[in-house]
Amino acid sequence: MESFRTMKILGKEKPDVVFVQNPPVFAVLTVWLYCRFNRARYVVDTHSGAFTYKRWASFLWLYRFLARRATMNILHNEALSMRVAAWDAPTIVLDRVPFNFESDRSFNFGRGFNVVVVNTFGADEPTGEVLEAARRMPFVNFYVTGPISQASYVLATGAPNNVTFTDYLPDADYAALLKGSNVVICLTNHDDTMQHGALEALALGRPLITSNWPLLQRTFAKGTIHVDNTSTSLIRAIEHIRANYSHYEDGIITLREEFRASWSERVSRLLALLEKRVDG
Repeated sequence: MESFRTMKILGKEKPDVVFVQNPPVFAVLTVWLYCRFNRARYVVDTHSGAFTYKRWASFLWLYRFLARRATMNILHNEALSMRVAAWDAPTIVLDRVPFNFESDRSFNFGRGFNVVVVNTFGADEPTGEVLEAARRMPFVNFYVTGPISQASYVLATGAPNNVTFTDYLPDADYAALLKGSNVVICLTNHDDTMQHGALEALALGRPLITSNWPLLQRTFAKGTIHVDNTSTSLIRAIEHIRANYSHYEDGIITLREEFRASWSERVSRLLALLEKRVDG
């Protein structure tokens, strides 16, 4: 049904170049069909889920076919870019995406040190380890985001008193939550997976704790502590940031400025490549 709607919109608008996100790979297939019969070009913005989630990884053969016919494939880390480039497909890495993320609202925090855990209760998130860390740090307030309906009964009912489940928040309230926090935590058990919550924390200048994967180490090299997703490593990281707060706050702000400069340079390069390929 969505493919028919997409094709109808494309047929009405008749774009010369189409940007399409992957996954879902079937959206890319729909765009390829439009471009094939309308002398148009397409650019695929591929996220790590296309490779890491079984639902989409089983269709990598289809993405390979479509990637080789794209004008450009945007990847968000070097490892995946090299993988797609090995298919003889054109690639570019855009791995430092600056967010314009603000709010004029304030969040009603408790007294003390406030930690926000950006969470969706997904299978790749070590939420149980976060709650165990909170249990061992009763003097720190933990605010865990994400739809509580997706949490297991054990997680939802077994959390210590210093944990607040915020449930789903409107964008302005969510931004206020992150902006007012002392530290933002974004964790994943999957390698080569960018953390958008970490990018949001960066945009707001909040010190960060994230997982100890190479991609996240390279991307968040300042104002950040990388952990092995255990409760003990989380406790050590929170305590270290508390004791050296100005260092991490200054570091994340410096990194934010580096992101903005890098983004401007890479976008200019992408536009130049697209112009060259479309004209050619």
